[in-house]
Amino acid sequence: MARISRRAIQHSVRSTIGGSVSALENAIAYETGCLIPYAKEKGEDFQSVDELVRVDRGGLTYQPVAGLHFDVHLADFKAMFPAIMARLNISGETVNCPCCHDNDVPGLKLRICKKRRGIVSLASEVIVEKRFGYKRLKREAESEELRQIYDARDAASKWMGVAIFGFAAHTSALFGLISAHAAVCAYAREFIVRAKEEARRAGFQVLHIITDCLFLHKENAADEELEELVEKIEQVTGLPIALEDHFRWAAFLNSHTDPLRAVPNQYFAASKDGGTRIRGIASRRHDTPAWIANAEVELIETLAEAETPEEMVALLPELMGIVTRELDRLRSGQVPLHQLTIASSLSKLPSEYKVNNLNAAVARQFEKHGIELHPGERIRYVVMDHEAEVDSDRAVPWDLLGDGQDGYDVAFYEERFLRMVETLFAPLRITSEMLRDKLTNMLPMPVMQQQIAAQTTPYLGPLFANLA
Repeated sequence: MARISRRAIQHSVRSTIGGSVSALENAIAYETGCLIPYAKEKGEDFQSVDELVRVDRGGLTYQPVAGLHFDVHLADFKAMFPAIMARLNISGETVNCPCCHDNDVPGLKLRICKKRRGIVSLASEVIVEKRFGYKRLKREAESEELRQIYDARDAASKWMGVAIFGFAAHTSALFGLISAHAAVCAYAREFIVRAKEEARRAGFQVLHIITDCLFLHKENAADEELEELVEKIEQVTGLPIALEDHFRWAAFLNSHTDPLRAVPNQYFAASKDGGTRIRGIASRRHDTPAWIANAEVELIETLAEAETPEEMVALLPELMGIVTRELDRLRSGQVPLHQLTIASSLSKLPSEYKVNNLNAAVARQFEKHGIELHPGERIRYVVMDHEAEVDSDRAVPWDLLGDGQDGYDVAFYEERFLRMVETLFAPLRITSEMLRDKLTNMLPMPVMQQQIAAQTTPYLGPLFANLA
């Protein structure tokens, strides 16, 4: 990042990624003979409410086809937003220039200059070329050590690309402009729609779209068909796209509050190479206890072994065995407290909380110990008794937990655990009522682990016979 931004390392490590982007833009302005303004000069043009609604829309996201889908291909535009800025010359000083009147942004009353390159566009080009170069070097690397180095540099280039797009709308961006940011989003929406139409013309079902990637399905699609589709999409968009993954199956989830509506950013999938992809569910959330996150990952990795619906049904006894094992550990007090900590960010000062939630109870305890907290700070705590009236009985901050202190609210953590299991099992058409009924009937309260193991099999037999 220091090399890309032309700065000394000691300066790069002390600033945000936006500072590196700003340094890169200033360096390019200096190299091209462009005067660098002391402060941002160009402000946002006046827009009516109707224009704001049309302009301020961000990227395009579809509601997925909820449920479990087998043989799914993921096509992903590479560095989509910085590539658009580089290829289409989008920068603060190139939007609505006085010299060009025929290069309109799709769906917006904006124009992009075709005669002179913008500073942000040139900076984006540097980042995009770096990233694609490191991707090529990764493929050609002869040793694992080199591959890891290039992978790290590829990741740094990726986040520089993400930052230069976001920084374009920042109030401190000398060469940025909110209209340029809106123009990039407009082109992104246009190109993803073109990609979708090409996929449909080629006979693929578009299961989901998230900003710069498409989840596609076609029965027994040949490699030649997929390569041809990628070439066509690159032709109609002018942007690089690649088949990033081939999933054995992908599960898109319904909303908990509205079962008829699918959630765009929550899914999990199993790759053909044995890996998994998890987005938006418990193990990806910062406030999920490690015990629940680890169990979720184990369940998904077990499911990933299945390639057909029949194989999934055959795995259900093993999955339920994991569930019953973890519930027994919880109920018998065997889960370590550090795996039950909940991390959360304070939204306000402790004295400003009006609802007596867990965050408020923990923040007040810190305050009593003379520890000053501010909005945005993260706290960690263990729930002892969620229904208790005294703060220290409800939840204890991890930093204030005594050496001999133990115990936790079994019912509270069990409920969160079961909600996670219900989320994973929903695409398998196992309802929460079915799951909770079976678990309640077949799992007694804390008993010896050997007894649970002996009792599990006869109870599970009828359940999975019915499911199959």
